[in-house]
Amino acid sequence: MVLVLALEATVRAGALNAAIIPPPSVVLQKLAGILGAGTFLAPLGKTLYLLFVSYAIGCALGIGVGLLMGRYPFVDGLLEPIVEFLRPLPKPALLPPLMLFPGLGDTMKMTVISLGVFFPVLINTVQGVRGTDPVLLDVARTFGHRTSATVFKVILPAALPLIWRACA
Repeated sequence: MVLVLALEATVRAGALNAAIIPPPSVVLQKLAGILGAGTFLAPLGKTLYLLFVSYAIGCALGIGVGLLMGRYPFVDGLLEPIVEFLRPLPKPALLPPLMLFPGLGDTMKMTVISLGVFFPVLINTVQGVRGTDPVLLDVARTFGHRTSATVFKVILPAALPLIWRACA
C-alpha cells in the first residue's frame, strides 16, 4: 500500500511521465469503468473457451499418441524422431510458420496452446505406458482381454499418475 501511495505521489509531482506510468487512481477509475460496463465478460469468456478447448485438444492428442508410442515400438520408431526434433523448439519460434498457415486468428492461438500442452503430456504418457508392470499385462493376457481392453483397463489406469502430472 505504501508503494502504491508513493507511486501516486511521484506521478502527481511530475517526476514520472503520467502517459507512460499512470497514477494508480486513474488505473482504478478505468478498472471500475470496465467492470461497471461489463464489456470485459464477452472477451474473457471467449479467451477462457479457447484456452480450455485448446488444452483439452493438446491433452487428448498427447494421451492418444503417447499410448500408441508407448505400446507399439513401430509407432514409436516412426514418430520419435519427429517428436524429438519438434519438442525442444521454443514454441514462440513456431509462431512465424503458424502465422503463414492458419493465420492470425483463433486457430493459431489454439495451435500454440495445444502444442505447448501436447509435448509434456506425450512424454509422460509414453513413460507411464512403458512403466506399466509386466505382471499386469500378463494377467490381462491370461484372462483373455483383447488389446483394446488391455489398453483401457490396465495400461491407461497404470499410466494415469504420470499423465495427470502433465495435465494438471
